[in-house]
Amino acid sequence: MRAHLIPLLTVLILVPASRAESPSLQFGDRVVVSFPELPTRGDGRVIGFSLTLVQANVQSVSRIPPGWSLDLRVRPSWQTTISGSCPSFQTTLSSATELPSVTFKVLDLSQTGARFQLKAEVETVMPGGSIVRRGLTSADLILSPAVPD
Repeated sequence: MRAHLIPLLTVLILVPASRAESPSLQFGDRVVVSFPELPTRGDGRVIGFSLTLVQANVQSVSRIPPGWSLDLRVRPSWQTTISGSCPSFQTTLSSATELPSVTFKVLDLSQTGARFQLKAEVETVMPGGSIVRRGLTSADLILSPAVPD
């Protein structure tokens, strides 16, 4: 009976950790978020993205691909969305790793009850013109400490 109990406990411990929705960030942390390599079927090309942050202040956006346009929207609920797209097939990207990196600072909204959240979406056009949208959570994105000012 113990031989069956140990594998079950291992599964119960590993599953919640692999489904973590938000990283453990503290008020004042400065973080850079970037996109990971995403497998595409065939010769898919990246044509757009969106990145939504709650309880964070965007400080900079770097590595904007040539020819791309970006839109930054800040809502009163401390929800910020950065989206980007390319105007033509000539400016599409072969990989999500070529998308911009965003530096942000975690805000203290403990009085409002808000908590830090991060999610993203990447749009890819496939041969033949179909568009595939892939949602990403903070666990899917690459987060690293920002270099101090």
